[in-house]
Amino acid sequence: MLMKKMVWFNSLIGFASLLAATLIFVSCDSDTPNTPNDSGQTILSEGFEGASLDRRISVISTNNFTTEPGVVPMTQFGSAHAYGFGISPCTADCFDSYQTTLHITFDMPTYISTVSFKEIELFGNWGSTGYAYADGLSIIPKDDPQGDNVQIWGRFRQQNDRQPDSAYRTHTYIVNKAVSTIDLTVSDISRESELFLDDLIIRGK
Repeated sequence: MLMKKMVWFNSLIGFASLLAATLIFVSCDSDTPNTPNDSGQTILSEGFEGASLDRRISVISTNNFTTEPGVVPMTQFGSAHAYGFGISPCTADCFDSYQTTLHITFDMPTYISTVSFKEIELFGNWGSTGYAYADGLSIIPKDDPQGDNVQIWGRFRQQNDRQPDSAYRTHTYIVNKAVSTIDLTVSDISRESELFLDDLIIRGK
């Protein structure tokens, strides 16, 4: 009888140890879809302070701009320069007719955990809506507390109130898959305001 109790007790200890190991493994999994991996390997870091952009970044613009997209001197992000998406001659209903994209292309499909950056709208607030895509699919969740359920970045809650931002916003979007391209697009660019971006960081595993 004593031997049977000891076998049962040892089996119980073994099961408890296995369960604990399983829980530890699950809790340490950094690729869970709802948790940004801020400690992952840096795949791309662009602070817009150099003479040229990272070779993987290209700029795609539609139509002509009165202020061309590009790196400009500014200190609102705490550094000397940032990237401006441009100012157009358009007064209203600019939509896709005036649009700028920072198009990031990887040499091969690359696992990306997060895309993060800072942004601010200056000179006013009229038009200029931001989007973020991985391989053509939005990476901004519909329930994003900063995205107002419309999967955009920029001045969405007080959109078109003609007031410039007094502080920048910071975004971190979860990707958690291998992708070939990342696009950060600003559409509906008007003549009255401009969106700026800085400290773009793309992380992997």
